[in-house]
Amino acid sequence: MRMQVLVLCGDALLRDGLHCLVSGLPWSVSVESGGSFSAIRNALDQGVDAVVVALESVEIEDLAALQAAKRNGRFQVLAVAASDTLPAPMENLADRVLNRSQGFEGLRSALRNLRSEAPAGALQIREPLAGYGLPRQLTQREREVARLISQGLPNRGIAKVLGIREQSVKNLVSVVMRKLDCENRVQVALHLAASPN
Repeated sequence: MRMQVLVLCGDALLRDGLHCLVSGLPWSVSVESGGSFSAIRNALDQGVDAVVVALESVEIEDLAALQAAKRNGRFQVLAVAASDTLPAPMENLADRVLNRSQGFEGLRSALRNLRSEAPAGALQIREPLAGYGLPRQLTQREREVARLISQGLPNRGIAKVLGIREQSVKNLVSVVMRKLDCENRVQVALHLAASPN
């Protein structure tokens, strides 16, 4: 099972580097990256296994929002810092700390440890198999995507409206079609038109 990792970093160069490193691991995929928590809240809503936070480039308000999200989520936090000491807001938030001097091998090792320490079921399918495929099983994000599909928007247009990556939209469209037992976008639109919700 692949580990879905979110990269939270305000420095574009460091963020892109972390994103590439995470995506380069054979058992993980970087699902989203961004400079502020508000810009990537949707990735957390979709369910991620771990959040890699580059501490020096993240606003304190974003860390507070991440801490609030962690109370309700099942993800783990890997703090990447220039030193081994953490600021006060991160002391109870980080499951693991990585000193930036440890480089790619340190990141790989830290993520592998997070993966092995994940609570039972955390890296499993995120939806119950009972009732799988029923329209009421769509998440809020999937309902938004289905609504935009029914309006005739292409993936790129949906990505623009929702402020997420086009690849994320492709994944969500596939999930919506599978859950609604539809073979194409027209069937999704017809299904929504026939649905009382």
